[in-house]
Amino acid sequence: MTVFDQKQLDQRNIVNASDLGTYTPSLSVNRNFGDDSSSFAIRGFTQELRTTPSVGVYFADVVAPRGGGSITAGDGAGPGAFFDLENVQVLKGPQGTLFGRNTTGGDVLIVPRKPTDEWEGYFESSAGNFNMLRFTGAANAPLHDMLKVRLGFDQQTRDGYLHNTSGVGPRDFSDVGYASFRASAVLTPWEPLENYSLFTYLSSENNGGVQQLFACNSTGQVMLPILLPFCEQQLAHPSGSFYDVASVFPNPKSEIHQWQTINTTTWKATDYVTIKNIFSVAHLDTTLNSALFGTNFQAPTATGTIPLFFSNAGTVPGIPTTSQNSSVEEVRALGHAFDDRLEWQGGLYYEKSNPDGLSGSQSANYISCDLSTLGTNPADFRCNNIQNDFLAAVSRSLGTISYENKAVYGQGTFHLLPDVLSLTGGIRYTWDTTNGTSDQTAYLFDQFPQGGFFPPSGAKCVSGSGTFPNCGIGLSQTSDAPTGTFGVDWHPLEDSLVYAKYTRGYRQGSVNINGVEGLNTFGPEHVDTYEAGAKRTFGIPFPGTFDIAGFYNDFRDQQLQVGVISSSFVPTTAIVNAGHSTIWGMEMAANVEPVDRVRLGAAYTYLNTKLNSLDLPPLPPTVLIAVPTAATGDRLPYTPNNEVVLTASYRLPFVPERAGDVTPSATYVYTDNEQAVTKSASAFHTIPSHQLLNLNLSWDRIMGYPVDASVFVTNVLGEEYWTFVPGTYNALGFETRVLGQPRMYGMRLRYNFSL
Repeated sequence: MTVFDQKQLDQRNIVNASDLGTYTPSLSVNRNFGDDSSSFAIRGFTQELRTTPSVGVYFADVVAPRGGGSITAGDGAGPGAFFDLENVQVLKGPQGTLFGRNTTGGDVLIVPRKPTDEWEGYFESSAGNFNMLRFTGAANAPLHDMLKVRLGFDQQTRDGYLHNTSGVGPRDFSDVGYASFRASAVLTPWEPLENYSLFTYLSSENNGGVQQLFACNSTGQVMLPILLPFCEQQLAHPSGSFYDVASVFPNPKSEIHQWQTINTTTWKATDYVTIKNIFSVAHLDTTLNSALFGTNFQAPTATGTIPLFFSNAGTVPGIPTTSQNSSVEEVRALGHAFDDRLEWQGGLYYEKSNPDGLSGSQSANYISCDLSTLGTNPADFRCNNIQNDFLAAVSRSLGTISYENKAVYGQGTFHLLPDVLSLTGGIRYTWDTTNGTSDQTAYLFDQFPQGGFFPPSGAKCVSGSGTFPNCGIGLSQTSDAPTGTFGVDWHPLEDSLVYAKYTRGYRQGSVNINGVEGLNTFGPEHVDTYEAGAKRTFGIPFPGTFDIAGFYNDFRDQQLQVGVISSSFVPTTAIVNAGHSTIWGMEMAANVEPVDRVRLGAAYTYLNTKLNSLDLPPLPPTVLIAVPTAATGDRLPYTPNNEVVLTASYRLPFVPERAGDVTPSATYVYTDNEQAVTKSASAFHTIPSHQLLNLNLSWDRIMGYPVDASVFVTNVLGEEYWTFVPGTYNALGFETRVLGQPRMYGMRLRYNFSL
């Protein structure tokens, strides 16, 4: 487990999911669709596009609202989640016998501050480069002996660090613009009963992110070389900055609107048994309209040039990319027995996610279109198949998806020798169902003439077996499995622990409503995890802690992403149960205070992953190209062999106590190279290693006043790095990448008040 309190989050300037992944060993983040829609991976367990999360994200004990089936959205920690927190906990390894949804990779627990008995609060403002402005605050009010409330807000704007060179649309991308609001109340009508209610609201609107085109495959060994000359043309004009990108979308946008209510009732039924009921409802609505791949391909005409679109994430006006309603009901019971020698917990879990109408995307592919005409009525489309390409089309992939998850679980720890030896056992049984439909609208408008912008003369179904306009198909996938854990804890000395445990994990099968027919459902995956380690707290020769753990994962029926180009569909992805992998490694962490006022910390992770076998299912005849993200013998995607995080802080001794506490601190992160896609897919299959250095200088209780200030710099070294490549180099002749953040700096000023 890795834990950050709010002060540690502030010192590292962690304000979103991507930042958390950067500074947490074993935790990686996929930023393919931007920081707002990023997903977590732990120890090599990733969420591929259109799979369910391998890492659960919980806010106040409730799993994040699910997204739909078009892109990676929902299921994570969006903007505005990392303020006014007790802590953030990263749990590693399969979970599910203690609470919530079962996961194979682990959980990220975001714990907000509950209302307290004090009249207090704070207001904080921040400013920095890229015109960053952030305002956060909270107020706590014990209105009555039985009622306490807390209100909080977080609002931030920042210009983007990606510079758009196309002259079309906004001047920058990867900007920030969100507002988050939180209200909570604790009601204790009588001592054994507590009711904790929480409401959150998020609105985020920005230009989104764009990948950067950076390489062309001019070797001639390209599967579909249609776009290669356009890549060479785009790169013939060198950019002036590492952060230059190109987008030909006139009005790109990335929007998230989400609200959630959580009600937790805790009843201490007896001195030995406590009952907790957790109920939540939420709504998630996202819209992504983006060039995504950052191509600025220009096709020549008699009067000049016109844009040739490769593929994009577009929308149908009035229809969101994702729109889901989620509800969670969980009943937990916990207690102790046999003179506290037995500690136990069990529960029932139910989760339901239903679509709020149609959602999905509309995209121009291998074609030139007047984007202003791509509305709701295909008769109004105006496109030019200038290359006379058989793949040229406008695709519309709309549909619905629903999830239902049920489980029963329990876990107990029996202290065979109190304070010396304990046994822990847990079991869970899960039933999962996913239903999806492409409705009547999953089709291609693929008969556009050359020589001008004209409406389509024909259309066909994406599914391949349907006859336009009756294109709707329904998909369903059910799966169930027992999972569990067994472990031994031994305390050979006071303040020391040696442990070993075995855990079986499971991730549900699901459907891919935007996939190629024949590759649009997939089964569950399973993992057996073995872990052993030790923890030690010591005071000699100086105070500190030391943790070490080794783990081995036997990973079966792995859900692996495959890039697909079909004769009846645009470039997309399929999910297949690909075979067998092994994941093993070790983690170490130490924190010491070698002298007064000095704190040092170090964390190291070694991760070794390998895809042992790859058994692709028979490919439908319509599939032209199928490229898995990994091949037999390869490392799994986004699993660096080595990660190092070093921290240091020093409370200055020469500052008088009445003047406050002045503390400089530093965080250094090294991330080893990562294999992003299979070696056969791209010459740039490996993302190079990179190192980041953050500095922070804080001054708390300035001159005895309730005022704190800090100055921060992230990526001090100005490291130019990237975090994702799609692997299109050998298939389409070009490669793009998602760029990491440049150097950022700023200052915070905080006023703490009490009444």
